[in-house]
Amino acid sequence: MREDFLHHVWKYQLFDFQNLVSVQGQTIRLKTPGWHNYDAGPDFQNARIEIDGLQWVGNVEIHVHSNDWYKHGHQNDSAYQNIILHVVYEYDGENLKDDFLKNVPVLCLRHRINDDLYQRYLNFLNTDFEIPCHSLIHKIDRIHLEMWIERLFIEKLEEKTELIQANLDRNFNSWEDSFYEFLAKSYGFKINGFAFEMLAKSLPYKVLQKHRDSLFQVEALLFGQAGMLNGEFEDDYPQKLQREYAFLQKKYQLIPLEKHLWNWLRLRPGNFPTIRLAQFAWLLTYSNSLFSCTIDTDTVEALRDLFSVQTSPYWDNHYQFDKASSFRKKLMGSSSIDLLIINTVIPFQFLYSKIHDDRDLMNKTFFLADSIKGESNSITNAFKEIGVVSATAFRSQALILLKKKYCDQKLCLQCAIGAKLLKG
Repeated sequence: MREDFLHHVWKYQLFDFQNLVSVQGQTIRLKTPGWHNYDAGPDFQNARIEIDGLQWVGNVEIHVHSNDWYKHGHQNDSAYQNIILHVVYEYDGENLKDDFLKNVPVLCLRHRINDDLYQRYLNFLNTDFEIPCHSLIHKIDRIHLEMWIERLFIEKLEEKTELIQANLDRNFNSWEDSFYEFLAKSYGFKINGFAFEMLAKSLPYKVLQKHRDSLFQVEALLFGQAGMLNGEFEDDYPQKLQREYAFLQKKYQLIPLEKHLWNWLRLRPGNFPTIRLAQFAWLLTYSNSLFSCTIDTDTVEALRDLFSVQTSPYWDNHYQFDKASSFRKKLMGSSSIDLLIINTVIPFQFLYSKIHDDRDLMNKTFFLADSIKGESNSITNAFKEIGVVSATAFRSQALILLKKKYCDQKLCLQCAIGAKLLKG
């Protein structure tokens, strides 16, 4: 028996609660089980229970074995001195040593839980499928599934906005500065996200804004600060960038990153950090007050236009400095643009709408997420195999969280789908 399963059974009253009698012989009637406490302290708080005809309101502690009370050290913790009921699966404490615990009714559930219910739970835990409810999820009604997906999408956004809020605090509540830093990280995608983030934190947005009338100077700042202008170059363009950065570095007392922070392996040339930096430079040059622009933009098409960037002419026939290639415009692909919107624009809009209680912006954020094609990856494909399709970003973001936070951790009891299926 697992304690988390007992919590679930108590929370949803999935046991035979007729004619309940404590180990000590008191009659028990359960009014409300209380609210589940996931933090330190008793497992359920503010439960309402009738014991021998008297109404009690207080906390409930749950254990597999009654002697777990001592194994967990509760006898030395004042937080557990207001327990009104001790719920256990096995009672093995005939000689309880705790004076307080001697006076607390003990309810034993050993013969009150349906064996099939527990077996269904064990099947979830022991399955070889990536998604524990792989063979049962089709039994969930669509309304229940859609409500959980919506809740997961909000949960996913709330996770992201916690990081944004912490960043805002560091940036003295400057939305533009924080948006710039998070957007930079998104420009690096998975492979170079960390390097881009470090670059943005080392190169203030206000410095780039002072030079946004010159794409050349913005490129010099970005490539120089990225540590990519060290050494000697054959081409005239990187030589000029190098000289310009030397001047700007001294002016703003900048300390560049180490070039080794950037990853090049297993990347297509179009995703090389040099190309992403050149595209980022274009965006910063030709878009003023990026965060404000995204807040004021009403449609996904307009946002895509905002992020549809190219590069300076040098990169039309280069992927790296001093290495000429065939001519090709380095445009940001539509799927990459959508990822920028999903990973940066939508979370920022969500947090901004919450802080300012802007219902219209909140609705626009959800509509935006439902207007962008969902991601296609191993997680969304796994759900697709069992009939749960992620056609939009709204759904794919929700399913990614579902897989990583609930399925991978086997937290089926905390998942609305798993909990529903366990009830049968």
